[in-house]
Amino acid sequence: MSWIFFSRFLQNKMKQLDPVNIGIRFQVIGISPFLISGAPGHYESFHKALFQGLQTHSRVEKSSYLGSRQNQGKDGIWYMPLVPSSLTRKFKVADLKYFKTLLDLAKTNSSNSPKVFVAYEGGLYTVYLFSALLRFRPNAIAIVNIFDNQQHAGLLESKLKSGIFRAFLKIAMRGVENQLALTGDTFRFASKMQNFTKTSIDVFPMFSILQPSNTKTRGSREFLINLRGSFSANKLLEVCKLVGIQNLPEITVHGPISDQIKIALTQFDSLEFSEGHISESNYQSMFLKFRSVVFLYNPESFSYCSSGRLFDAVVSGSKIIVPSNTALEDFAKVYGNASVFDFNKITELADIFLGKSEFSRKSNAQIPTVQNAIHSLILIAEKCREKERSPNLSIIFWIVVTLGWLTSQAIYLLCAVKSRAKYEIMLTLGKK
Repeated sequence: MSWIFFSRFLQNKMKQLDPVNIGIRFQVIGISPFLISGAPGHYESFHKALFQGLQTHSRVEKSSYLGSRQNQGKDGIWYMPLVPSSLTRKFKVADLKYFKTLLDLAKTNSSNSPKVFVAYEGGLYTVYLFSALLRFRPNAIAIVNIFDNQQHAGLLESKLKSGIFRAFLKIAMRGVENQLALTGDTFRFASKMQNFTKTSIDVFPMFSILQPSNTKTRGSREFLINLRGSFSANKLLEVCKLVGIQNLPEITVHGPISDQIKIALTQFDSLEFSEGHISESNYQSMFLKFRSVVFLYNPESFSYCSSGRLFDAVVSGSKIIVPSNTALEDFAKVYGNASVFDFNKITELADIFLGKSEFSRKSNAQIPTVQNAIHSLILIAEKCREKERSPNLSIIFWIVVTLGWLTSQAIYLLCAVKSRAKYEIMLTLGKK
């Protein structure tokens, strides 16, 4: 009976509160469990660029950002280290302290501007987390970007798994459709998710951390090649052998390469390697050194995924060269100034290196800057508020949440006991 009473209480409370019109200005709270200060790569730069863009945007009254708790106690952090590291694991344990933090952040204040949460790396757990939050804070809005496209796309290929995923997703979304928006960062992933789950999925593409450059002069090096994985590195070696030492243009290769392949590539004098971390200032000017940027990414890994570097190349005005049958190709068609090759036909990439490729005309599409990305967020939030809320069956939602929480706690305790027992056995063996 208590569950029924609680469900009806929430339902009546929501009916009393009219949907908030986004209006002219609003407050944004960005969230990333993977955000760690000073970590290698440009992951921090991506979120920092969004945060700085929010701070200067005319329709944002106030902005804040939440990152990993791993940096608690560290000085000079631009975000609040409040997100539990458990959210980066495959098995997630419900953290009530974190939920209370979100509840406090979502409280309405004297301002009429609604709170908008933007969780960029999310999954089904994140959807349930914010669905619960929004049932307590009916004036808040949440935008959850479904993260790890390839994994979710693979899950949807299974009839059983996709059916279970769709059922749980519908339970989470029911009653908060005009508060909770789901997004995917590529067209084909968002479309696949929407078709399989029968749930509205908006497209919120990645964006560039760079500022548009008016510089038309390019550096002397012809190509910047981005690699991902040993398969891509092997493909590069095959292409270089086919083109030959004498005909190979000046190329800079960025990405991890095994020692064995790197030794084989050193025979090509025109190749230059950049494997380590590039400083933010050097990264800003890097693309101007090259005429074309090649994404030598395996389509099997990037059929639904995007790449932040692709948008950096677009904003910098570089020509882009991408593998066919990938989400990268979809964006290449949008922005133009691009050429497409078949990853499994090394002759096509060889022709590109020999200057035989054709590039599409540059389009008039809006370039993927931070400001344009924030504009997209505003449109998604406004669109979300226009949706109709379905009859709210909160009792089903809260039963699922409670069972999920109890299960996660039980598994966590079992793992802790197992770890403790293993430690004591090792300790005993060590004494012997």
